Amino acid sequence: IHIRESVIVVSQAANAIPNLISNGGFDSTLTGWSDAYSGLGSATWTAGSPVTAPVPMSGLALLTSNEPRGVYQLSQCVSIIGGKTYEAGVKVLIPGGQANGVINFAIFEYWVPNCSVSAGYKGWRPVSANGPTDVWLEKSIVWNSDFNAKSVLVVIGAGGSDAPPFRAYFDDVF
Repeated sequence: IHIRESVIVVSQAANAIPNLISNGGFDSTLTGWSDAYSGLGSATWTAGSPVTAPVPMSGLALLTSNEPRGVYQLSQCVSIIGGKTYEAGVKVLIPGGQANGVINFAIFEYWVPNCSVSAGYKGWRPVSANGPTDVWLEKSIVWNSDFNAKSVLVVIGAGGSDAPPFRAYFDDVF
């Protein structure tokens, strides 16, 4: 700010961007996540890391698909404000020593609150990966939400293998 030949500098810390996902770090359970739209398989919580580094700061969700070409997934509905820019992402590890498969991460945008399935989704933003194995991958997307959007369904999944089971560890969903 310039006032009568004087310069006044005003500094302010940036607002921390909150994680809209409930229990996105899988801190101690799978609380906040649903398998309502999933195929055959399971989701379990674990505190241990399947590799030596980097070790997650909290727990992990291990998703296992037991269905040929099927996907076992967890999802969570999040309220959003239409017409805003959002970033969503996940950290995931595909263990080696299993038949090929993929991890999925997707955002389904709804024009109604609470991700009402009967209303149908209006936008779909998928991200998938099939490797490398035994290393942590970070996948993310940035998008401008539709002005009518009121909620998004955040989905993580593992599967797509011709010879299940196919497993993947998930951490830090945001």
